[in-house]
Amino acid sequence: MNELAERPQGAPSKPYQLRPQKFVDRGLYFDLLSRLVSRLGTEKYLFLSMGASHLVDHDIAFRKLGMTSLCSFDSDKRVTSRQVANKPTHDTKCLKMHSRELPDRLEEIFDEFEGVDRLPLWLDYTDNKGRFEQLQEYGAILARMQDGDVLRITLNAHAGTIGNAEKFEKDGYDSAAAFRLDKLRDQLGEYVPFDAEPINSDNFASLLVRCIEMATDKAELTRNDITFKPLLFTTYADGHRMMTATILACSRETTSADIHFLKDWSYLAGS
Repeated sequence: MNELAERPQGAPSKPYQLRPQKFVDRGLYFDLLSRLVSRLGTEKYLFLSMGASHLVDHDIAFRKLGMTSLCSFDSDKRVTSRQVANKPTHDTKCLKMHSRELPDRLEEIFDEFEGVDRLPLWLDYTDNKGRFEQLQEYGAILARMQDGDVLRITLNAHAGTIGNAEKFEKDGYDSAAAFRLDKLRDQLGEYVPFDAEPINSDNFASLLVRCIEMATDKAELTRNDITFKPLLFTTYADGHRMMTATILACSRETTSADIHFLKDWSYLAGS
């Protein structure tokens, strides 16, 4: 199964509406998205997300936001087959594709939809493996985003998934937290800030935010026309702890006044 659709080990299999923290997290994202897409009109936006088998996010985008250009993807044919049966509209596209292919296929996907020129894209990485590759894919997509595009990423933030810290003393570490930090540096390399602190269950999500910021800064260096503004950071735990970041691509000529319509939103990052 695609790492984007795979349920983390130990995570609940309940419907989303019975997972209260995930339910609230999704509600915040779509509330933010409604404020963004309403300015130009939903017909200008393509909603792109893996969606898993039931396409819950695509259904919300269609029924609550009125978005009709919808596309989902997954590398597992079994998942995409289920998606076809759960499409909220006849024209919803369900592609068999791995996330690593996405940066090079964005233009091709856009061409499938008439009249769209903006993109909310959700990388829902529920798997705890391959965080380095996940951040690489995130950065590669950011480097291709245009003014007004929105990118949301979800990462597994359960500290225990970094590595087995039960024998940290035998491995020469003072604490399990120090062991985890060292292992994360091995796994994520340049994305881990130099001043990161030893990792426990309370601070891992915050550290992943900083790793995402490192990947964002790296992507921004490749662009002389676009800057990236963080709009929303969340963390929740209905099973494994997860964290999300939502980023807006803006023209470098964009000022704070240009996004004034978000200034009174209570959950805006940095507010």
